[in-house]
Amino acid sequence: MQSNEDLTLINKADLAVADLISLGGYLVPEQLQQFIRIAIKEVVALAMVHVTTVNAPQTQLDKVAAPARVLHKAVEGEALGIAYRSAPIPSKLTLTTTEVMAEVHLNRSTLEDQIERAGFQQTVIQLMAERVRLDLEDILINGDTDSADEFLQLFNGMLDLTTSNVFPAGEVALGKSVLRDLYDVLPEQFESQANLQYWTNRKARSAYRSSLSDRVGDLADAIIAGGQNKEVGYDDVPLRKIPMFPNSLNPNAHCTNVLLHDPKNFIFAFQRQMTLDREWRPSQRVYAIIFTMRLAQNWKHEPMAAKASEVLGA
Repeated sequence: MQSNEDLTLINKADLAVADLISLGGYLVPEQLQQFIRIAIKEVVALAMVHVTTVNAPQTQLDKVAAPARVLHKAVEGEALGIAYRSAPIPSKLTLTTTEVMAEVHLNRSTLEDQIERAGFQQTVIQLMAERVRLDLEDILINGDTDSADEFLQLFNGMLDLTTSNVFPAGEVALGKSVLRDLYDVLPEQFESQANLQYWTNRKARSAYRSSLSDRVGDLADAIIAGGQNKEVGYDDVPLRKIPMFPNSLNPNAHCTNVLLHDPKNFIFAFQRQMTLDREWRPSQRVYAIIFTMRLAQNWKHEPMAAKASEVLGA
């Protein structure tokens, strides 16, 4: 039998958590937005992509692509022929959410410390977001429906979804030739994206920085040292290290990828209905908060990205 003290503590916790949710156990919209802000605040990739919310398990978003060429030779007194007339190319992006769940445990001493404070709701949101942020970053990049990891196999991530423009580097260290060839793989109509970036893992980026030491002169030294506001990259496109990028890809389980893209071209979506359940577990002396959410991700326009495979990254 639970003690009166336990019952009082649990009731206070239930009331505080109930303030977070609407009827049906759904997190209220303001708290959902707070959760998302905390979850993406201290991770690298998720903070740079387009993070949004959707209303339903399956959502279709409109997107429009421009034709490759819209200007043609003008002939005085004549309209452009039908074959030369341009129109936007409409299409649909379908986002299908997948349900995930997690638990946050508050032991009795932590619960006692927090329950009397006005910030208990904030504590719950903070703990939930902190516990899931690295998992969200991982599936954003490494999601693969063929993965042996049951979480990563829920849906494909950025690397697995990049299939149109792929350059096999041939098991070489990352150098300027790899970045140049990857840039050449990107279709010309997309090479002037304002936010274009290279992404790779720490060791591959370190190998590239080392390769710059073969160059001579103050400018090369400044780039290597990171001084004079010079950022490591190629042809004015920065090269960023992304902590969750893989380092044991085939062949020979020592490779990584390099991704060339505009991060805002990738969309990561939370469905608005995030649910909370809670229970006191006397045998463990913990107050468990179980929450479920639905996630989806995809490129807005996948041909705007390019990927190098078989780059040494271990």
